[in-house]
Amino acid sequence: AGLMLFHVNDGEKRITFAEYLEKTPEKDKIYYLTGGERKLLEKSPHLEIFRKKGIPVLLLPAPVDEFVVTHLHHFKAAELTLITREDAVTDSKKEDTQKKEEDAFLAKMKQLLQERVSDVRYSDRLVDSAYCVVSPKDGLSSSMEQMMRAMNQEFKAGKRILELNPENELVKA
Repeated sequence: AGLMLFHVNDGEKRITFAEYLEKTPEKDKIYYLTGGERKLLEKSPHLEIFRKKGIPVLLLPAPVDEFVVTHLHHFKAAELTLITREDAVTDSKKEDTQKKEEDAFLAKMKQLLQERVSDVRYSDRLVDSAYCVVSPKDGLSSSMEQMMRAMNQEFKAGKRILELNPENELVKA
């Protein structure tokens, strides 16, 4: 694990887990994002809160990357955390977000989208984007589901959670 090199969202140079831990203010977690091309990953709304807080995120574009990192679980004392999971981001605004959960708009969105998503909620992970879709904490990520499909594995795809940015102009409107 100490020899692996990864792209990071705030630089061109590939870094190791040890270099990541030197660079990040949070020493107990190593955050990563999986998916398609690196350029697409760099534009992900999931990165917004990490950019704002100055926390680097490892970008893992190859499908096998998530498989490897998922099975590592930890590097030294740091937990490997996929940022597209619902429990990846915790913020002090959680109480404000929970109060907004009773919003009539959210109730209507949940009703309209009940066949497509497991929940609709306000997010504290978004800064500029109107929304993002996250995986439940115990479900497969979207890239892991893609890899399972590519291997012709039978499984039931889980429903995602739609998170809305209550500060975004589109959501306010």
